[in-house]
Amino acid sequence: YTSRPMYRFINFILLARVSVPFLSIYLASRGLKHGRGHLYAFWIKAQDKVPSLKDLDRPLQRRIFHYLFANSLTTQWFSTLLNYKPGPGEIETGYFIAMATPIADYLVDHEKMPVDNIHYMLEENSEHPWQNMARHLNHLSMRNHPSPDIGQQLIHLTLQAQEQSLKQHDQSINWQKLKEITWDKGGNALLLYRSALKPPINQDEWNAIYQLGGLMQLHNDIFDLYRDLQEGIQTIPSTTESITILFNLFESEIEKTYLLVSKLPYPAIQKRKFYLLLSLAVQTGFHALNQYSGLEEKYGSFTPQHYSREELVCDMDHLGKISSTVWATINKKHI
Repeated sequence: YTSRPMYRFINFILLARVSVPFLSIYLASRGLKHGRGHLYAFWIKAQDKVPSLKDLDRPLQRRIFHYLFANSLTTQWFSTLLNYKPGPGEIETGYFIAMATPIADYLVDHEKMPVDNIHYMLEENSEHPWQNMARHLNHLSMRNHPSPDIGQQLIHLTLQAQEQSLKQHDQSINWQKLKEITWDKGGNALLLYRSALKPPINQDEWNAIYQLGGLMQLHNDIFDLYRDLQEGIQTIPSTTESITILFNLFESEIEKTYLLVSKLPYPAIQKRKFYLLLSLAVQTGFHALNQYSGLEEKYGSFTPQHYSREELVCDMDHLGKISSTVWATINKKHI
């Protein structure tokens, strides 16, 4: 038996230790925007290998920077769970996958290119101006991939999920379809990032990562509610009948994720560290939900289409929110 204060103290020490690499990743992402650090060095290296990357519009380049940051975070997440240090080839594979992701998203979202056409562009001659860039990135993503067949399978599933997400512009889309799209988008993308690491993925871990990816996509949709409304995108948060329903869904999916991770055949200490990182991430979602709950109470119902940007955007840079997120994380008892 471990008393609550002692458990909290141990959680604090563990969280402090596992957070150090994430601070380094955060600083590297800041350096990427200002032309310094290892992520920026990789970006320059990638441009040498694929010169047409230099010609991309700045907004798309910024999306690539964001995905490089996201991939670094998720790789460190999995490294913590697996107690595994990725080699340079695995890290580079993840980076190239991350760079290819927003380009593929652009082809699907903005050019409305069917998935079959994207595969054709990668394999056959095409007149599309991005063909050489797409081929090079696909080759570089798979060149050192530990399981290229699985990698290609997950690329296909991720593209399919992105294509399905176009249905989110349909105002009549039902809740069940939204949930399916949300989990396919997040789950398959996270599995694709995980596949860059050499340790094989067993079925239990596959299920846990898919669930985690869906949960994190829901978390992103909760935070991106205002932006999605501006772009006419239907999501679970934008179509919820009440914040209580959304709150209960978010909580139940968090617990489902914890349960799936608990069944993985890894030492308890590794899973505990992973839980802390997961809790730190999802706790921020409750700040947004509490903000939405206040709006629902103020107006008598939750109709986000009628709310201002100031009402819907949750600012997580506030010191009080940061401290309460950390406090909630170290107080949660998982193991």
